[in-house]
Amino acid sequence: MKKVLIFFGSKGYGQAKIRLYKSAVAYFDEIISYGEEDIEREFYISNIKIFQYQRGWGFWLWKPYFIFKTLDKLAPGDLCFYVDVTSVFVSSPEKLFNTCRQTNGILLFDNMNFRNDVWTKMDCFNLMGLTADKYLFGKQVNAAFQLYQKTENSSSFVKELLYYAQNFNILSDAPNITGNNLAEFKDHRHEQSILSLLAIKYNVTVIRSPWQYGNHPGEQIIDLRRDVNVVHYKLT
Repeated sequence: MKKVLIFFGSKGYGQAKIRLYKSAVAYFDEIISYGEEDIEREFYISNIKIFQYQRGWGFWLWKPYFIFKTLDKLAPGDLCFYVDVTSVFVSSPEKLFNTCRQTNGILLFDNMNFRNDVWTKMDCFNLMGLTADKYLFGKQVNAAFQLYQKTENSSSFVKELLYYAQNFNILSDAPNITGNNLAEFKDHRHEQSILSLLAIKYNVTVIRSPWQYGNHPGEQIIDLRRDVNVVHYKLT
């Protein structure tokens, strides 16, 4: 079974891509570094209303796009690990691979007890048809790290993720068209909110995030810095 790492970075992330690649090359059979040029023109044009927004270069629509694109080409049983480009691996992810193999093909990670009602706009709930309390008040997952083993279940999940992410009213910061936000709402988390709702729908296995801010004591596998210019402390 092949282990594939994928990440995305625009032109200003060249050094981050190199750091991530160097930290990961010993653990993966293939590493794919995506850029803006890897988005197919037809997909870009059909979603131009979304891509015109600077935030997350289209509210991070490219993230489910590249995950779907990669998983679709893999053989059954292969692993696809998406991580944000400013990550570096500080230890082996083999334990995560083993855990994913014991699930239904999807392994996601917690996000410090952030709740959907606080970080998801009402249109996202309503237009996805996921309005039960378990969705409204469920916990967010961390979209910075996503691990998939190619199965029928994971393929269906990622296809649905990309489908909803292409809906402007679900993904974007546009005002709601279906009702008011919940009482404690602060901000919408775009593709992460969609991912979080689908994780509940599919009963996805969610474990401690493998980075330096994991919810409880555990092995750190990834160091993630939001500043592209930060030198990671364990990488030489």
